Amino acid sequence: MLNTFKLSWLLFIILSPFLANAQKNTEKADIQTAESSQYIKWKLDFREKGFDLRTLDDPAIALEGVNGAIEINGKPYSLSNAKLISSKETITGQGPGRRVEYLFPEINCRWIWNFVSLSDGVEISAIVKNVGKTPLLIENWNVVSLSQAQSGRFTFGSDPGNARFFRWHTWDMRVELLESGKGRHSSENLCLLVDPVLKQSFMAAFLTMDRMRSDHSLRYSPENGIEEYKATCRFGKYELRPKQELVSEKLHISFQKDPYKALENWADVIYQNKKPVFADLPPVGLSGVAWVDTWNEHEGGYAEVSIENIKAFRNKFKGFDADIFRISTLNSLKDGIPGNWKIANERHFAFTNGYENFIKELNKYGLKAGVWVSPFWFAGEADGVLKNNQENLLRDCNGKIMSERLNWSENRDDTTRISRLNKYWLDGTHPKTGEYLKDVFAYNRKIGVRFYMLDFLDVPKNSCLYDRSKTPLEAAGTILKMIRKTTGDDTHLQTAVSSTPAYSSIINAARVGRDYGESRPLQSQGTPLSDWGNATYVLNDHHYSNTHYLVQNAAASYFTHRKLYINDINAFTIDKPVPLEHARITTTMFGLSGSPLMFDDDFRRMDSERLKMAKLCLPRTKGWPMPVDLFDNVYPDNYSRYLKLPVETSWGSYQLVAVFNHDDTVYNAQLDFTRLGLDTKKPYCVYEFWTEEYCGTYQERFKYSIPPKSCRLFRIFENRQHPWLLSTDMHIQQGAVEVKNLQWDEKRMRLSGTATRPVGEVGNLFFLMPRRMRVTDNKGLWLLKELEDYKVIIRKEITFTKEEEDFEIFFEPWTERKYVPGHLMPNATVEEWLEQVKKQRKPGDTRVFE
Repeated sequence: MLNTFKLSWLLFIILSPFLANAQKNTEKADIQTAESSQYIKWKLDFREKGFDLRTLDDPAIALEGVNGAIEINGKPYSLSNAKLISSKETITGQGPGRRVEYLFPEINCRWIWNFVSLSDGVEISAIVKNVGKTPLLIENWNVVSLSQAQSGRFTFGSDPGNARFFRWHTWDMRVELLESGKGRHSSENLCLLVDPVLKQSFMAAFLTMDRMRSDHSLRYSPENGIEEYKATCRFGKYELRPKQELVSEKLHISFQKDPYKALENWADVIYQNKKPVFADLPPVGLSGVAWVDTWNEHEGGYAEVSIENIKAFRNKFKGFDADIFRISTLNSLKDGIPGNWKIANERHFAFTNGYENFIKELNKYGLKAGVWVSPFWFAGEADGVLKNNQENLLRDCNGKIMSERLNWSENRDDTTRISRLNKYWLDGTHPKTGEYLKDVFAYNRKIGVRFYMLDFLDVPKNSCLYDRSKTPLEAAGTILKMIRKTTGDDTHLQTAVSSTPAYSSIINAARVGRDYGESRPLQSQGTPLSDWGNATYVLNDHHYSNTHYLVQNAAASYFTHRKLYINDINAFTIDKPVPLEHARITTTMFGLSGSPLMFDDDFRRMDSERLKMAKLCLPRTKGWPMPVDLFDNVYPDNYSRYLKLPVETSWGSYQLVAVFNHDDTVYNAQLDFTRLGLDTKKPYCVYEFWTEEYCGTYQERFKYSIPPKSCRLFRIFENRQHPWLLSTDMHIQQGAVEVKNLQWDEKRMRLSGTATRPVGEVGNLFFLMPRRMRVTDNKGLWLLKELEDYKVIIRKEITFTKEEEDFEIFFEPWTERKYVPGHLMPNATVEEWLEQVKKQRKPGDTRVFE
C-alpha cells in the first residue's frame, strides 16, 4: 500500500504544475515558467507514520521521517505512536493532494493531515478532532516535527554548521550561523535555511496566521547535524469539545535558490491573501519631547511648549508637510496611568484651556492628534476601569483573573509610579470588552484623534477565553478590527510591541525596530516614568538609541514593507549633543526608507546644521532599502552592513548604497557591482554623500574605508560621455524627489532641468563634467578639477524663489590644454599623467581613466 502511495504521489508532483495551470492563459503560464527557475525540484514520499521530503539535486536537502506532535491534556502525543486510519489521494482547486488520517485511541482524538502539491512546493495543514465524549485541552501543536530521537533525519548543506538561519524575532531580526547559539535556533512565522556554497535554501513558512501564533525551532550539533526541527502553532490552552475540530494554520514548504526571493515570494503571497491598502506616502509627525521634560514642565506647561515647537517647525520647515502631532503619553493620561484613556492630565493643558481644546489647536496648525494606547490591557489603578470591567477581564483556565506587576523599566531602583502599577488584561471575546473599547475609541475620534501607536499586543499564553471556541490571536484580531471600524479608515493605526503579520490589512504600519529615538522625563517626585533619572535621552544602550539594532532590524525586515504593512523604525532624534555620526546614521536610515517619520527634536532651539539634516528626509518616499549581504555577513562574528536602494526617475536611474560600520575599528568596504545588480562591463561614477566626495569612476567594484561607528552613503550611476548629475545636498536620495527633470541636449551641448523644493530653501546641485569639455559661462558655478581622472565637479547653488526652479548649463568641447602642470609630471600630456596615476593605484583597483 505504501509503495502505491509513493508512486501515485510522485506522479502528482510531476503533473501538478500542468494540472494547476490547465485552465490558465498562455501569458500566466509563461510567467510561472519564468519564476519556476527559482525553485528546486522535489518529491514527497509517504510512510505509515509520516513522510519524507527531499530535493532531486545532488547533494539533496532531505527531511526523512517527518511526523507531527501535539500536547493534549498536558501530555505530548506524537504521530509516531498514532494509528494510521487512511490515506487517500485528493484533487483540490490548487492541485493534487493527499489526506492522511490518524487516531490516538487512548484519548479518542483524530489527526488529519492535508497535503497539496503546488508548482512551488507543498502545502500542509492539519486538523485535530475530538471523537470522544469528554473535552480535550490542547496546546503547542507541531504541525510538522522531525527528531533524530524518533529516527528522523534532516540533511542540509555541504557544511551544516556554516548554514545560515534567518531568525525572525520581533525587534531582534538577524541571520545567524547554524553552529552559533549552542545550535539552538527559533524564528517566528517562517524558517529559512541557506547554504551559501550550494546556493540552496529550505523555506518553511506559514501562509495563514489569523488564529494562531506560529514559530519554528531547530536544534543542531556538530556531531549529529540537525537533530530536531518543529513548525509550531501556538494558541494557549484550547478546549476541544466532543465532535469539535480545530484546523491548524497552513504551512508551505519549498526549496529555493535565492534566499532573498524566498522571503519576497512569501511576502507576495501574504499580500495577495490579506490585500492590505496603504496610503501613498507614510505620515510625518512631531512629538518634540527628546530635550524637554514634559512632565515636570521646567520650561513652561506642556501645551504651551508644544505649541511653540509646532510654530517653530512651521516657520523653519515652510513648505514641508507634517500631518500628525503625537501627544506625550504621560501627559494625555491622568497621572500617566494606562487605562485613563478618556481622562487627561488637565494641568498640562492649562495653556489651551484643556486637553480637548489642545487638539483643536493642533488642527489650526494643520495637524491631527496622535496618542499611545495599550488596547489589550490597563492598569488597575486607572479611574474606575477595573471596577467597570470585572466581568470581562481575562482569566486563566481555573477562572482566576490574570494580573501582574507592570515593572516597566525592569530596574530595581526605579520608584516611579508606572513600575508599581498592576496590569490587567481584557478578554477580547467578551461582548463587554468590545463595548468598553468602542466607547474609548469613539470618544477619541470625536475629539479629533487620527493616529494611534497600539502597543503590547500579546495575549498571555496560559489564558482561557470567555468564548472557548476562539484562540487568543482571534481575540486580539477582534479587538483590532473593532478599533479599525470605530476609528475609521482615515485614522492611522500603527503597532509596536508584539505585533504580528496576522494584523496585516487591519493596521497601517508596524514597528520593525526597537523604541529607537524615544525620550523619557527626568525623575522627580510624582514622575510616572523615568528610565534614566537625570537625563531625557540616552546613548549606547541596547534599546532606545542603538544604531546597530536600528540597521539590523530594518535590513532583515525589508521584505515585509508595503506587503504586510508599512515598516516603521520609530522616532527621529538627532540634535546636539547626539554625536554627528550617530545623527548621520539616523538620517540615512529615515531618508532611505519609507517609514513613518516622527520628529522628536525641539525645533525651537535646534542646531542649524542638524536642522538641515532633518530636512534631508523630506518629503517622504515609499521604498525600503534592501540588504546586499544579509546571508553573508552574519551573526555572531559579523552583521549586515550594506543596504541598497535602486532609484528610478523619469530622467534616469541610479543606485544608493549605504555601508554601516558599528565596530570600534575601520571597516574596509568593497562594493561589488555584481552584488549590486550592476553591469560589470560598464563603468560607474561613485559619489559619497556625507563627505561630499567624488570618489572616481569604477568598473566591477569599488573599495572604501568606513570609519568606526559611522556610515557612508554612495550614489552610483552609469558613466556618461557628457555632463550629468553627480549628487545634491537637498535630500538623502539625491535626486529622487528634488530633481523633477533632467536632460542633455547633445546638439546644443546643454544640460538642463528643474529642481523642486519649498520656497525659501537653498540647496546645491553637483554635476560631473568629462575632461574634454568646459562650461561656456561659469557665472554662479564652482568648478573643481579632480586630478586623478581630470574630470571636473561642478557645483550650482539653487535659491528657491518658487517651488520649481529651472536651470541650464552650456558646454563646449575643450582640447586646448594637452599637457599637465610641470609640478605634477614634467612635459607630460594628460594621457601620460593619467597612465602614471593608473600605475600607482593599488593592486586590484578598478578605477577607470578615460
